[in-house]
Amino acid sequence: MATSDKIAVITGAGSGIGRASALALLEAGFAVVLAGRRRAMLEETAALGNAPPPRSLVVPTDVSDPAAIAALFDKGQTDPWPHRFVVQQCRDQHPRHPVRGTDL
Repeated sequence: MATSDKIAVITGAGSGIGRASALALLEAGFAVVLAGRRRAMLEETAALGNAPPPRSLVVPTDVSDPAAIAALFDKGQTDPWPHRFVVQQCRDQHPRHPVRGTDL
């Protein structure tokens, strides 16, 4: 269970803007769901933010795969993590399956 009532899901959280967003939100007191393709990079983001569980939840996710997106939000609901908002930071500028179409 997350320790904060401020919770964000961040895709692309393993590097670049996604990582920077995750670190900024952690610093602001959010708990974060760190999503991206590379588990090791997501775990590194959590370590850089000094955010072991339950402040962070690492969920390897390929946002180009609709089943992976569904699993991301299913994982959050079963842990349970009541998501407050989603920050979508991934390279694909034209995702085939936008997160905004996912029922939170």
